[in-house]
Amino acid sequence: MEHRRRYMSKTQRACDGCRTRKSACQIDVAPPCRLCRAHGQPCEFTSRARRKKSPKNDSMPPPMLVSSPQMALPVISPDIGPPTDSSFPHPNEEHLEYPSPQPGQAMFEDLFLSLYGSPTPQGTARSLDNLQDATAQLCGLTGDMDPFVLQHYKFDANSEFAFSKLTIRQVQQTEVPVQFLLSKQELTIESRAEVELSALEPTDLNAIVPPESGDRLIKLFFRFIQPQFPVLCENAPPNPRDAPIHLLAAIYCIVQPFTAFDDHLCVELAYTPPSAQTLLNMAWRSLNHSLPQPTISSIQTTIILLLRLPTNALVLDSAWKWTLLGIAVSMAHTLGLHLDPQTWNLPQSEIILRRRLSWLIYILDKWLAFSFGRPTHISLDDWLVVELTDLDLVNGGQGVLAFPVEFSKLTTILDSTLSSL
Repeated sequence: MEHRRRYMSKTQRACDGCRTRKSACQIDVAPPCRLCRAHGQPCEFTSRARRKKSPKNDSMPPPMLVSSPQMALPVISPDIGPPTDSSFPHPNEEHLEYPSPQPGQAMFEDLFLSLYGSPTPQGTARSLDNLQDATAQLCGLTGDMDPFVLQHYKFDANSEFAFSKLTIRQVQQTEVPVQFLLSKQELTIESRAEVELSALEPTDLNAIVPPESGDRLIKLFFRFIQPQFPVLCENAPPNPRDAPIHLLAAIYCIVQPFTAFDDHLCVELAYTPPSAQTLLNMAWRSLNHSLPQPTISSIQTTIILLLRLPTNALVLDSAWKWTLLGIAVSMAHTLGLHLDPQTWNLPQSEIILRRRLSWLIYILDKWLAFSFGRPTHISLDDWLVVELTDLDLVNGGQGVLAFPVEFSKLTTILDSTLSSL
């Protein structure tokens, strides 16, 4: 038969942990009590309660428990310091009343422990920034891994939940939980291989993609990518014979899924397509060389790389894309793309292209921030082009690009939502 006792019993006093917390100490049959079991800590009875001496004069009024500004602070003698034990009891502890546990509380605590495990014991914090076999990335509030859902996982004694090659580490369990995604070393190696600047990579893009094929690939870009994301200028398309390598390699890489729609490329590249990994590495290497003196083509390259689908769906590229977006924003500031050039003394084609690129960086910042669960890079206080007009979207005499107009309105709603979080 289960034995119950009243809290603060004279024969069975509260444990050290419950005394420290001023909580009801509930022991079913034998220690540990429910609170110590829930927190995974030892249930000990080492500290002694201080007994309050009875007043000599029964007629004296009880001492006041409410402090006031006029009350003198206790004087601590130099040779008698304050108690250092955190479990030191309150002087009037035996006169305090605590509420009894509710009828269903014990059953709920047992059910919670069986489903979600015990919280990590105090004093067992593990490093997050010096991992030997994994890397850590924050699980943002709007990312695909919802922290409010993750907090209900059954974490182990290290506050971790492992699955496949990934692990969720919980570092804070409060009103707003905080978790990190730990990726094992093999995934990290694969992710780095995508953007590795290897000296063994080929440097002659024409040897991989002849200029004739390059012309066709650029036409596929204008057919399938440009109507949704107007990165290039229709009146001055890049020339495969003299355009920057990083821009051409990025274009060739992103349009590879559409080569089946070209009568010539569907045969020429059917058996020996250019390596998407090689094209990405060439674009990334050439882009790095342009960073000290960025140009409009540098901005166009970063936008195309940010739009590119990952070559391996199982490899995390969020950290690299988020860093690349930061580089794009920094280059845009350098080139003045955060300003509105409508009244500048420039050719109209350059004004339109600048406004397009400024808008594309703005929408990528908002949608990637939403996708990755990160704070945005761009503030409306210092970024002037956040919507495009019909004049900005005239598609070389083929009418106005409709998708960017609607997407622009949707991005404005998203930005307002992210700002309110």
